Amino acid sequence: GRIPDRCTNGDRLPERGARGAHRRPRALPLGARGSRPARGRCTGSVLGQETRGEHPRIFEISRRGAWELSNPWEFKGQEYSRTHKTWFREWFYSDAVRWHLLIAAAALAAIVIWVSASNAHRTLPAGGTTPQRMARVFSSTPFWVICGTPIIVLCVAAYAQSGTAFLEPFAFFSGISIWPTEMLRLVALMLAIHFMIKAGIDLRANEREVEKRFCLKPLQQTRFRWADIGLGLELWQLAPAKRPAVDSEFTAQVAWYAYCRRNKFWPRFIRVAILFTLYFIFSFSLFTLFPSAVPPARGDTARQFDLCVLLASVIALLILSFYVVDAIRLNSNLIRLFAREVTKWGHGVAEQCRRSPPLTEEELSAYHEIFFVAQRTQVVARLIWYPLIVLTLLIVARWNVFDNWSWPTSLLIIYALNAAWALGSAVYLRRAAEQLRAAATAVPPGAAHSPRSFH
Repeated sequence: GRIPDRCTNGDRLPERGARGAHRRPRALPLGARGSRPARGRCTGSVLGQETRGEHPRIFEISRRGAWELSNPWEFKGQEYSRTHKTWFREWFYSDAVRWHLLIAAAALAAIVIWVSASNAHRTLPAGGTTPQRMARVFSSTPFWVICGTPIIVLCVAAYAQSGTAFLEPFAFFSGISIWPTEMLRLVALMLAIHFMIKAGIDLRANEREVEKRFCLKPLQQTRFRWADIGLGLELWQLAPAKRPAVDSEFTAQVAWYAYCRRNKFWPRFIRVAILFTLYFIFSFSLFTLFPSAVPPARGDTARQFDLCVLLASVIALLILSFYVVDAIRLNSNLIRLFAREVTKWGHGVAEQCRRSPPLTEEELSAYHEIFFVAQRTQVVARLIWYPLIVLTLLIVARWNVFDNWSWPTSLLIIYALNAAWALGSAVYLRRAAEQLRAAATAVPPGAAHSPRSFH
């Protein structure tokens, strides 16, 4: 039939030859990013009559086709065009979905707790009691990942489709949404906090195990003192009254006390804070030298959210990296202290380690030092993976399968330096352990009881 020249609302249609009238927009290549206006269809209420009008629609070309950015079109109270911008909000607030999600989350957490609590822990006496195992469950990485990740995904998804944040599309693998990136960054932030808590728990548990095996007295817990802050600024060395003279012995207890005092919270906090402050100044200066990257976000809300999450995740990565670097460096200094002199161990250690034929004092000292360092390094060496895992998540978060992210030079340099910090600390720890082993096993002819040389 004949195409009428007016819409049902009385508006006159543009002429067929007019600019922009009845033309199909040129399609962008699939996978390209961009927004283009499209012409919709005006459907009249008169049956059997096709009525067309001009209704601009905005689409963004994603990896999976066109994603409509326009609001739904209503005509006289009737909805003629429907978008899927708020698909998650409509699904989340539908009947009984929230209750089902809550029940499923509780069941999943119960499964993780039950399985983890049923496993005997190798570092606890007799596998540990039920309260001890439960405490270890809440500090375990699988518990945080399995229970924390769904919470982050749901919270970000709910925020993404509320207020003005819905201007940014919410999609996972279409290449047009920043929200999957924000989810991964928040997971990295969660893991950074968890790894610092876990590292503190593991180090304290290992301290108790080492003290029990090598008959070392634990350091008495004291309240905060200003001397603890000053201790964080001191170089690693024994007190002058307890410093061994040349060609002399020193006790393992003195070295252990010196190590534990520097391993307390406030001295470590000072050392990490100094490194973080200096590195933050360096990073800020570096960002001013290169052009800054513009996030591919729509609306001020999405851009501000992206900036806050990025800063929080990067700061958490830096603090975790310097925490691990400090723990490894402190352990390396303890190893080098043992490798320098002949260590005198307590009588309890000698009673526990009877050897036939009997060994000399220096041979026993070297024997105990190797096992002592191996047991302490076993838990410290695992820390190297923590900042690398968080850094990997932050790198994956900028994958272009989520959105059109760019890689500014300043960010690449900062990420590379973080990886170098962690790997360099691991090399430093390994070198110190190898030097201790070489010093303990190398006995020159005719000098079986001479002090060790250390380079």
